[in-house]
Order: sequence, then C-alpha cells, then structure tokens
Amino acid sequence: AEMEHTYLDNPYHNSTHAADVTQALHLILGQTCFSEMEQLASVLAAICHDAGHPGVTNDFRVMIGDDCAITYNDRSVNENMHCALTYRLLRRDNCNFLSGLTMEQRKLIRKVLIGLVLS
Repeated sequence: AEMEHTYLDNPYHNSTHAADVTQALHLILGQTCFSEMEQLASVLAAICHDAGHPGVTNDFRVMIGDDCAITYNDRSVNENMHCALTYRLLRRDNCNFLSGLTMEQRKLIRKVLIGLVLS
C-alpha cells in the first residue's frame, strides 16, 4: 500500500500500470531460470519502476532544470528517482520486508533492481 501511494495520478505512469507490468512479469518469470533472489528483485522492480513518475520525460526535466535533474546530473532522471523513492520507502521499519535477508542478498536485489529500472 505504501508503494502505491508513491504513484501520482497521471494517465499512464500510475499504480495500475505498475500492477499490469508486475502481472506480465509474473507470467514471464515462470519460463525463466532466474534464482529466487533475482525473481524477487525483478518483481520489486516491476512494482516500483515508475514510482513518483511526474508524467514528463527525462529530457523535459533536464530542459527545465528541475531538482531531480540536478540531483541525478541529467542522467536517467526519472529512473534514478524511481529507485531512490523505493529505497527511501524500504528504509522505513514498517516497509522493510528485506530486513530478514543477508547483506549479500540485499546487495544482489539492489543491484538487479537498479539495473532493471535503469535499463
């Protein structure tokens, strides 16, 4: 529920789109040889891949010089923001469902998630 609240009310990059992508990924994952941790990271990436999306392109954000464009040095502004919002949310005690994993597992999930969202 907390992740859903990070999605803004815009015509495409909204929580319904995230659910749609997550459902499609679930079907695809059944046909792969990914490890459980890679599957978890992939599902989490699908859920959060457009979190906080303002409904404008990276180029637009760079052109107007918005705060996130400055923060992320004009590189994959929206995608970096989606990842940052996700990990800020996961820092909350009531949201950190990864806390029971080992440090190595959490590092793998972070690496895969960021790689997927930025790709």
